[in-house]
Amino acid sequence: MPTSGYTSIISPFSLPPMQTLAALSLTPGPDTLPQALAWLEDVAQQQQWAPRTAFKLGLCLDEALTNILTYAFQDENRKAAHI
Repeated sequence: MPTSGYTSIISPFSLPPMQTLAALSLTPGPDTLPQALAWLEDVAQQQQWAPRTAFKLGLCLDEALTNILTYAFQDENRKAAHI
């Protein structure tokens, strides 16, 4: 009997390998966030995502990229970010 309190669940289903649908490389700057959001909107349209899904992923990208641009690139050493 496990003493950790966690139960292992084994699924009979196996997940297919993840595919890269699209990729984007960005150099931090004033147009980075709008460029990334436009890219995501294009991907959402191409992949025919539900509007709600595209909106939620846009919020996630906005928040994550804003944090990266705010805290990771405070100095002048601006390297490309890959999404």
